[in-house]
Amino acid sequence: MKKTILIVDKDQTVLGRLSRSLSRWFEVQCVGSNGEALAELGRHSYDVVLVDETTPFLREMRHSGFQTPCVLLTAQSFTNADRAAYLQNDRCVVFEKPWDVLTLLDALSSAATVRRIERRMEREHV
Repeated sequence: MKKTILIVDKDQTVLGRLSRSLSRWFEVQCVGSNGEALAELGRHSYDVVLVDETTPFLREMRHSGFQTPCVLLTAQSFTNADRAAYLQNDRCVVFEKPWDVLTLLDALSSAATVRRIERRMEREHV
């Protein structure tokens, strides 16, 4: 069974490109806004979220109780301090655009695998 990914980006071109690139390895769902993403997370359980938004979405997501790991795509230049702040407060990895597909795929697969293990452990009350 494929791992599941929710992709959040307001740019339909980027959504299409990511969906095509990742659908071979993931069951892909795409949405165009933070609100749609939060609603989707409320309806379905995903292994990982790939998002082109930064702090506001992550805060909203965590405030709503969702613990799904995130991979962030950003056009901003992130300093080591910026990365450390995200990693300290959220379960996420930051990628700057343009991204390398294989490196991105590796990060997404790792995050999704960890989430599946966590859910299995929760079910088994380990």
